[in-house]
Amino acid sequence: MKLIKKVSEYKIAIIRRFFDDPSNLNSRQIYNFLKTTMEKHPSRASVINYMNELCESGYMKFIEKTGKGGFHRIYYLDMSNSEFIDKLYEDIHEQLDHLIKQMIIKK
Repeated sequence: MKLIKKVSEYKIAIIRRFFDDPSNLNSRQIYNFLKTTMEKHPSRASVINYMNELCESGYMKFIEKTGKGGFHRIYYLDMSNSEFIDKLYEDIHEQLDHLIKQMIIKK
């Protein structure tokens, strides 16, 4: 049984990008960064979906700005690297605890 899911290289690259340079970026800038740094890069839609997942999970935040074509999200990291890692450990522990309880407690 495989409990740990491998994280895609592009997802790691995005997080590292924000750790290395915490400037605010939109999805196009993130996508262009991946295009220039990775041989095999994801679609822009995959980038947008992952950024939204990070925001919904509380790892990233965004502001919406109006521009050509409507609203655009500008993503930013609103915590230090150590706070990010602490939150990641906390979330993993919580998910693992939930999984163990589901396996042990019969409904």
